[in-house]
Amino acid sequence: MSQQPPPPEEPAKEKEPATSEALRKWEYKVIHININTTINSSKPATPETDSQKLQGVLSPEYIKREFPQMYQANTNPKKHPAAQLEQFLNQLGNEGWELIETNNVGGLLMFFFKRLTVPKPAPKSDQ
Repeated sequence: MSQQPPPPEEPAKEKEPATSEALRKWEYKVIHININTTINSSKPATPETDSQKLQGVLSPEYIKREFPQMYQANTNPKKHPAAQLEQFLNQLGNEGWELIETNNVGGLLMFFFKRLTVPKPAPKSDQ
């Protein structure tokens, strides 16, 4: 009976270097968007209407004199909420954040973002 030589041993496999895929690290940002669902009148506030809201406790003259900045003509109209949100999302996108999900958590509308973290370079030794 002849003996067969044992099969040659396979050389030890070196561990493959970690791919950039395995080194990815993420950071996350969660933002609550405050949405007011009540419809506000488009009429600007006046000392008279504000005095009425306060049931006449403060006179229109007093309100106008003490809070003049509140009743100046609005020369910079507010942007539509969609335009404000678009500007906000574009700003985060320019910072590298990617919107990955929106969801209601309780009664809050939450926006979830992620972005790759920037790996810190290893300290160089002068040896």
